[in-house]
Amino acid sequence: MSKSARPDHTLPLAMAGIIALAMESFLFGMFSMLYAIAIWILLYRERIRGRSKINKVLCLTSSTLWLLCLAHFAIDIARAVQGFAVQGQRAAGGASRFYSILGDPTNVAKQSVYGVTTLIADCFVTYRLWVIWSRVWWIVPGPVLLLLATAVSGIQSCSHVAWTKEDQDVFTNSDEPWIQAFFSLSLATNLLATILIMGRLICARRRVLRHCTEGIASPYRKALDTVIQSAAIYSVALATLLGMYLLKSNAQYVFLDTIQPIIVSLCLASLLARSSLLVVMPSVNHHG
Repeated sequence: MSKSARPDHTLPLAMAGIIALAMESFLFGMFSMLYAIAIWILLYRERIRGRSKINKVLCLTSSTLWLLCLAHFAIDIARAVQGFAVQGQRAAGGASRFYSILGDPTNVAKQSVYGVTTLIADCFVTYRLWVIWSRVWWIVPGPVLLLLATAVSGIQSCSHVAWTKEDQDVFTNSDEPWIQAFFSLSLATNLLATILIMGRLICARRRVLRHCTEGIASPYRKALDTVIQSAAIYSVALATLLGMYLLKSNAQYVFLDTIQPIIVSLCLASLLARSSLLVVMPSVNHHG
């Protein structure tokens, strides 16, 4: 590999690992509290208003994503212990050398967990789009095709990481196209679904305003704000991750680890948005 293709070592791998773990710890703790609150709201709504299929999907998806986030966090802790407490004590630079081994089983497991989490989140975004558009079939082919392409690129990138030689890095030519495709396709899926959901919610709010007061329609605005904010945070983080990777900077490891809990927040924000919409439904039906 040519010298120009080498990554930017302004941020050493060991330092990137520590910063990423610190940020992931903070976000994981914050979103764990949000997860507990959201699940309580979900169960409360189900007990008050009766069971619904969407509640089960939200509960299962939120719980699965949170467990995957927990697994990712646990792997990062195990890697930090192995890198600094074990390898770092054996030789100078042992931690950086450990973090540079892409084919290490813990790193392969970590990347696999991230890939599965991203795919589940993208599947949920597509499902949410389908539900909000009253389950019409013609709205989902685009996101589904993007989702399938994301799955293929994710599987390929993980397999390349697993077979990476010890002297290679994540910016090698064999890995680069698949990783770039995975990040780009996931970002495109999220942006497309978010735009379509926003359009649907705006139209629904306008229809409600024709028959009800602004106070009755305000949950639609709140739901729209929640969807926009959650999608914007995830999109900006993912776009930054892609940018850092294209610049061949080790800072991409920091964003890679912090995106994991952000994905969970995306699902939880959808749950809270739906809860706010439930408040308005009896009033809308009464006025209609």
